[in-house]
Amino acid sequence: MSAAVEAAGVEAVVFDIGNVLVSFDFAPFYSDIAAKSEASGRACVEVVLEPVKQAYENGRIGRQEFVSRSIQLLGYQGTEEEFQSAWENIFTLNPPMEQVLKPLSGQVPLFLLSNTNDLHREFLFRQFPVFGLFRGGVYSDEAQVSKPDLEIFRITRDRFDLNPDRTLFVDDLRPNVEAAREAGFQVFQYSISEHTAFEDWLKAKAIRSLWEKSL
Repeated sequence: MSAAVEAAGVEAVVFDIGNVLVSFDFAPFYSDIAAKSEASGRACVEVVLEPVKQAYENGRIGRQEFVSRSIQLLGYQGTEEEFQSAWENIFTLNPPMEQVLKPLSGQVPLFLLSNTNDLHREFLFRQFPVFGLFRGGVYSDEAQVSKPDLEIFRITRDRFDLNPDRTLFVDDLRPNVEAAREAGFQVFQYSISEHTAFEDWLKAKAIRSLWEKSL
């Protein structure tokens, strides 16, 4: 750990995935699926799939059941492979965050905490090398509990032996940030459109040099 990080009292940083490391948009998925389904329109597809999606992301059903049940409910006329491809291709990398993470990863352990599922997770790790910078993660489908439930923060703390008051947590959603604060973490609510505010926060934590040295 660098002297700057040690002086700042920062032992680890935990990141959310969606709208932090990558942006995402389900709209193209819903439109693509609607075009090949009996369901009438994108909004209908979203309403029909939401309970199945939540069950999948909370680990109550697995990948195959999610895909097959979704296809059946929607009267989807495409193949399972086409459904899966549409489900995966909703993400876009957030380059400014990637530029911060590369030097940061060499100075302090980085971890993930995300409400997600194995199809998305495997796609992200396959598609974006930045995910190789993380030492581990806790995911809602595996933990069978989602943010902002405090239990998933306890699981994260215990799995990685974190000291919450010396760990930074970054998420885009206020309920998740508030739950992390209640669990004792130092928190930052991130916005892709206001990335420089995140860099300013890191500088205030006395770890400014982490990425500046790499420029």
